[in-house]
Amino acid sequence: MGAVSANSSSSTKGAIVSFQPQYAEEMSSQEGDDAQLRTHRVMEGSPISSMRALQTPLPMTAKVITAVPAIDARILSFSPFTKIGETLSISRAAQALQKNLFQHHLQQLTVIKACDIPRYQKGLGLPSDNWADVLRHCSNVRHLDCETYQKQEDLLLLPLFIRLLPHLTSISFHKLIILNMKELLDAFPTARPNLQSVDFYGVELTDEIVKECAPMWPGLNHIDISCNPHNPSVKLQYLAEFCPHIRSLALQFCGTLRDSNLEAISSLFPKLEHLDIEGNFLVSDIGIRFIADRCRSLQSIKLKRNHDITDVALQALATTCTSLRHIDLTHCNKIEDVGVRYLAENCDLLSLELTGCKNLTSLQSVAAHCPNLTYLSIGSCRSISYSEIWNLMKKCSKLNYIYLKKCKQLSKKEITSLKVAFPKCRIVN
Repeated sequence: MGAVSANSSSSTKGAIVSFQPQYAEEMSSQEGDDAQLRTHRVMEGSPISSMRALQTPLPMTAKVITAVPAIDARILSFSPFTKIGETLSISRAAQALQKNLFQHHLQQLTVIKACDIPRYQKGLGLPSDNWADVLRHCSNVRHLDCETYQKQEDLLLLPLFIRLLPHLTSISFHKLIILNMKELLDAFPTARPNLQSVDFYGVELTDEIVKECAPMWPGLNHIDISCNPHNPSVKLQYLAEFCPHIRSLALQFCGTLRDSNLEAISSLFPKLEHLDIEGNFLVSDIGIRFIADRCRSLQSIKLKRNHDITDVALQALATTCTSLRHIDLTHCNKIEDVGVRYLAENCDLLSLELTGCKNLTSLQSVAAHCPNLTYLSIGSCRSISYSEIWNLMKKCSKLNYIYLKKCKQLSKKEITSLKVAFPKCRIVN
């Protein structure tokens, strides 16, 4: 019987473990010389991100391998012909090892996508309907992403997911257009005080759903109700009543959002820190002034594609919201140099997005007053010169990203010189 030697360095992360035949002449002659090269990939493309290759050359028979060393591998390759001892085939050993690796992986997960669970089932060798045996290993999962669900029958699994993942702090129903009140309420039969974030982007969320669910989420910190055709007034009242810890709101592309809604938000959520109201064309400086007057702890605001926002709104934010660190003004066409100057002089900005603000002609105030700036987007700002950008990048030494697409004053040669002069900054052009 041919002996098998195990050469491994299991104590080193990323070790490659190989089992090599010492007596090739004892292999079956009908298999020929190719037998040593034949492998069976058991777990190629597994979700375990830090794996390396483990290959088993192919002796027809072998004595015994007492233990499989601890490994860090991406692909496990075993021969379907090799035998360990008299009863245990190498394929069965591979299946056991594969299962252990999957279980270890599941225990390390903190984020899980519902669409990945069939892959985990396959890796564990479980029947296609045995969801519970997968989920019971996911004791550390904190975020559940259900956005890829497209079939009504899939939603029947939501209560099981949420029941077997008791420590969830974040759930995404992003663009889950088939979600309705019954499925959602079935998924939350009891209060979930640990839940901090819920994403309903693109979900037709009614006032009744929020009324029923909000009392079960007392610890909620963030909610996204973007792309919802219904007026958010009543929903916001329920959220403010039952979820007093909300500090972050996302209301993108809500066609009915008006200045009066922003007035209500400023009154209901005075401790708000993050606000995203991208693409609400009925919002003006008046609504932003309500936010600025009452939400003085604001740290980030996204005003992207709100075409009626002017320097008046920026002056209001800069005057009272001095904790503001991130602001997105992409395609706010009425913004000019004076508004940016107000922000730069009063707020220690970390990120500033000005792409599409075609009335901007200067960034001197940003260069002079924002030494901690790390992210800047000024695409399509056609009046910003090469010398201005060079001066800003020199003074803002922490800048690690700058977006310069369609800055027509910059030549390819000038872009190249910026990349050479500031190698630590990612320059996108």
